[in-house]
Amino acid sequence: MLDPAHFVIGSDDVHACVGSDRVRDPRRVAAGISELDADVVGPQEVDSRSPGSDGPCRLAVRMREAGFVWTDGPTMQRADGRDLAVLPGDFNEWWVAGRLLRRLHRAPGRTRGVRSFPARAPLSPVDRICVKPARVVREIRAHRSALARRASDHLPVTARIEISPRSSPTQRTS
Repeated sequence: MLDPAHFVIGSDDVHACVGSDRVRDPRRVAAGISELDADVVGPQEVDSRSPGSDGPCRLAVRMREAGFVWTDGPTMQRADGRDLAVLPGDFNEWWVAGRLLRRLHRAPGRTRGVRSFPARAPLSPVDRICVKPARVVREIRAHRSALARRASDHLPVTARIEISPRSSPTQRTS
């Protein structure tokens, strides 16, 4: 059961379940997501349009086998009736001062990136988890494991969320 005051959000660019070795393997992607130990995960690039793709249905099956509940929706309702907006994603914004990040920082609040791309030698913070209000984010990190490096071209990213009356500013960890 999700603790509404303390939880971990994960974001994973699953690259249509094609790993860095160019092998399509939804089971490997599901195993990689399981490593995150996240309460909520927002996968990106779940693509059923590619020829020979296992598509979102296959990934959903594999995620259920791994103990996840597959559902859609960017917003969670807090116990006090206010919304907690979460927007995980591969924003492909390479510049800190880029237009997309400036807009995101105005809407949900400033988000900190961690190096997640390319997975084998991360240099760029293109994957982010935007949360409104931003002050509830305690830690953001890229998940670095051998499986994560093989399962996709991006490393998964997690954000530890704590909702309390005295939420302090966002901290960053890589």
